[in-house]
Amino acid sequence: MGVPNQTVYRDPWAKREAWRQHPVFSRRTQVRNMFPGFGLALIAFSGYVVWDNLSSPNSNTIQELRKQSEEQLKQKDNLLAWITGGGGDKK
Repeated sequence: MGVPNQTVYRDPWAKREAWRQHPVFSRRTQVRNMFPGFGLALIAFSGYVVWDNLSSPNSNTIQELRKQSEEQLKQKDNLLAWITGGGGDKK
């Protein structure tokens, strides 16, 4: 008499090979656990890079921002002069 809850194996080697079908040994689990902590490290590093760039921009960035603001002020002045008729060529 056998145990009713026990799996019946027809192949004599199937019982010894059954461990290969366990979910722990699936490809998805192996790939996911290949680099433990990689996702957390990636998020932490991305946060650091964003914080570093926002909190202390380098001198090139500051100079570029100043140049852009000066150009925008010139464009604004030119547009105001054109609208009010104070400058520009009228034909």
